[in-house]
Amino acid sequence: MTFKVLTSHQPSYLNDLFNLYAPTRPLRSSQQFTLTVPRVKTKIHSRAFEVYAPTLWNSLPQILRDITFQGTSLDVFKKHLKTALFNKAFDDLPPA
Repeated sequence: MTFKVLTSHQPSYLNDLFNLYAPTRPLRSSQQFTLTVPRVKTKIHSRAFEVYAPTLWNSLPQILRDITFQGTSLDVFKKHLKTALFNKAFDDLPPA
C-alpha cells in the first residue's frame, strides 16, 4: 500500500501522511528514499498506519526503495519484495 501511495500519490489523505526524509544539509542518507517517522508518545499510537507504514518502508532493503522511484510497476516491486522477504526468512537456515 505504501508503494502505491508513493508512486501514484493516491489517495490524497494517505499521501499527506508520508514525507520523504530531507535533511537540512547535504548528507548521503538523503539519497536513500526513506520516510520520516513521526514521533509518538504512546504505544498505541506507534501502531497507527501513519507511523507503522514509514517504519516498515525504512526497514526494506535499499534496492527496493530505489526501484520505487525509477518508475517501476507494482508487479516488478512485488517480485523484488517477495525475493527480499524469502532471502531474509531463509538466510539463517543451515546449508542442506
